[in-house]
Amino acid sequence: MNNSDFETSGIRKMIIKITGIDIFKIEQYEIDMLNEKEHHPVIIHFTSASYPDLAYQTAMTQAEFNRLCESDLTRFKAYFEKIALNANEDQRL
Repeated sequence: MNNSDFETSGIRKMIIKITGIDIFKIEQYEIDMLNEKEHHPVIIHFTSASYPDLAYQTAMTQAEFNRLCESDLTRFKAYFEKIALNANEDQRL
């Protein structure tokens, strides 16, 4: 997904506008039409409008990421906001 049209797509812009979450890089994601890669790890790099001082990253399986992307945008936002919040709290310690 690093070299795709996702970076300039209308879908990405809509997600940023609605959720404030900007996924700017996805490492190790592979197109998997046969569901052979569902346990394959991916690393998601993102920023959050609610916590704009840092860029964040999280790792999950490709299947988990696919389910998150198929969920509603409220759940999508809450997932990434929690990671950003925890990272900011850890920085304050």
